[in-house]
Amino acid sequence: QMKYVIILNHMFSFYVGKYKYRNSLAASLSCALCYCNRLSEKYQKAAYGTKALVPRQRILLLNVSEEDASQYVTTMNAAFAAQKMNIPIDICDFTASGLSLLQQVSHLTNGLLIRATDENSAPVLTQLFWNYFLPDLNTRKLLKFPERPPMIMQAACFCHKKMIDRGFVCSVCLSVFCEPSLKCKTCGNRVRVT
Repeated sequence: QMKYVIILNHMFSFYVGKYKYRNSLAASLSCALCYCNRLSEKYQKAAYGTKALVPRQRILLLNVSEEDASQYVTTMNAAFAAQKMNIPIDICDFTASGLSLLQQVSHLTNGLLIRATDENSAPVLTQLFWNYFLPDLNTRKLLKFPERPPMIMQAACFCHKKMIDRGFVCSVCLSVFCEPSLKCKTCGNRVRVT
């Protein structure tokens, strides 16, 4: 038995007074993880003392917006929480560009990353969802899936929130920066240059 939590990631901005806000992918993932945790506790209490199976949860993320590097840290924290809870995050990406952040999230959590292009019509999308996202985790082991694209291992620097290929990492708090500095901007640790 399997439970799915579905998130639609559509980034849009809105204004409240003079402040601009964005939808947060990390907040949506965190809410989904809280819901999965609550369901898991509920089923474990109900199954206590019986041989009933506790369903495994999964998260399905439907992505229709471009990547936002400013959400890298919080989204990766949510991915690490999902990894620890053993909850796969499956991603159906409707964007034209490859998204390294979502690719890393699906890779970390042992989820699927399927790209759906604009040519896909409703019957093809129905088949895509039916074949890839509906089977449970045990059945998935028996199915043949498309090859995963090569991993794009980029991180967002903490100072400018830009995606970078190479950076400088603080040895204390593991913050990533695009430029070297004698003092970490996150934790204040002094860097010894040798």
